[in-house]
Amino acid sequence: MSKVLFVSHHRNGNTGWSRVAQDYILAIDNAGLDIVVRPLLLNEPDTNIPNRIKELEQKSSSGCDTIINCILPHHLEYSSKFKNISIFFSECDQIPLEWTSRLNLMDEVWVCNSQMKQACIRSGVTANLEIVLPPADTEKYQRTYPKLPGLAQQLSGDFAFYFIGDLNKRKNLSGVLKAFHAEFDSNEPVQLVVKSSKFGVHPQEVAQNIQKLSDEVKIGLKKYPSPSGYKRELVITDKMSDTDILSLHTTCIV
Repeated sequence: MSKVLFVSHHRNGNTGWSRVAQDYILAIDNAGLDIVVRPLLLNEPDTNIPNRIKELEQKSSSGCDTIINCILPHHLEYSSKFKNISIFFSECDQIPLEWTSRLNLMDEVWVCNSQMKQACIRSGVTANLEIVLPPADTEKYQRTYPKLPGLAQQLSGDFAFYFIGDLNKRKNLSGVLKAFHAEFDSNEPVQLVVKSSKFGVHPQEVAQNIQKLSDEVKIGLKKYPSPSGYKRELVITDKMSDTDILSLHTTCIV
């Protein structure tokens, strides 16, 4: 590929899609390829992105022979002007039919692991599948991060299980809650930490929704007369920086 047009959700706020898209852009640029960047906006554009990506957005797309789409598959379109590549992510063992039909328009589909590749094959994706690992700054995982003092105090040395994910059905927080409270009694030295958020929803409302979900799970288990008999989850819904998330790992992993 001599000149790459990279279309992605890299301005879509503080989301996994935007962060990994930015990492791909910077990695391709650092590798010395000629890359032009265009955002596909799903909401109000995020202006807090690396300056280098802003510079790449200003480049002309004239002469591009390859288009890499790091976008939700139902937005994919084929163009005969380019070699068409899709990068997408899924944690499921089946790919939605609408996604499959769009992915099959592509010349290549890049997935991040063998599980995703097998899910694509099972779902009828016939495009050429390649496993391309997402780029990452490995140095940050070699550093030492302090514990979050407030959370560490709440854990009081108990063994911590923890969940990090959006508040939606696909992430299955209800399954995590059910498994934890079915397995452990209220007097055991374990805790469940829940770090969650939902786009466009205030952290306080997210916390209330988690509490409601937790109460429903506990009532359904019928181990104790009321939800108050179970352990109470340690819930975090405020926005956290990447450094704080790494500190969260340090705090919860004994």
